[in-house]
Amino acid sequence: MYTYRDRIRRMCEQNKSSFVVSYTDLANKEHVLAYFLPEAPFQMLEIFDKVAKDMVLSIFPTYERVTTEIHVRISELPLIEELRTFRKLHLNQLVRTLGVVTATTGVLPQLSVIKYDCVKCGYVLGPFVQSQNTEVKPGSCPECQSAGPFSANGAKI
Repeated sequence: MYTYRDRIRRMCEQNKSSFVVSYTDLANKEHVLAYFLPEAPFQMLEIFDKVAKDMVLSIFPTYERVTTEIHVRISELPLIEELRTFRKLHLNQLVRTLGVVTATTGVLPQLSVIKYDCVKCGYVLGPFVQSQNTEVKPGSCPECQSAGPFSANGAKI
């Protein structure tokens, strides 16, 4: 859509890496894209980002020196879901919501055994056994006595 050529130009003038596309504009001009966007947002936004990058590079061929990725942001999604109505069916869908988060609960770990890397010295700590109700984290590194930070080790145990 050439409607957004000016927005792309302004984004590039400000050395930014994203611009906003109105869902309403998309629905009025490209019905099929607007239909699939809420149902398959990962795939659709990936396509939008690629097309946006191609457009940016056609206008500013050396813009990859500024940023290697261009992202399309979507605004004005017509349906608004309340935070309290979020359910499993909303997973992997594009959803618009309004609200204020006043309390949160912990995210339960899905790992049963984990190792950590000491970011300071690289020492591998663990394995630590976790239950579904508690997350186990090391208190200090036995190698350098550092209190962290620690990152999860991605290697399979």
